[in-house]
Amino acid sequence: MKLEWLKKRLSGSDARELRKLVDHDHPELSVSRQCALLGHPRSTLYYQPTPVRESTRLHIGLLIHTGLDALAEQVEWKYDGIRGQLIRRDGQ
Repeated sequence: MKLEWLKKRLSGSDARELRKLVDHDHPELSVSRQCALLGHPRSTLYYQPTPVRESTRLHIGLLIHTGLDALAEQVEWKYDGIRGQLIRRDGQ
């Protein structure tokens, strides 16, 4: 019961919190067993995120900007088409 409660409480924990909880020098519980009891794979204990280079960040920003521009054009064309249909329909 207590173990299930602990697992639920820790299920949203990130790797930084996990590192604080695991005792590498525990005399009876291996690191693998501690991770299993905490409900996290052992690999999350050692994971180091790779920093994103500025050039990659700029490239992603450009892709997003280009995609948003294309989407805005499509919406504008559809709006113009609908507006033209309404004007023709209403004879204005």
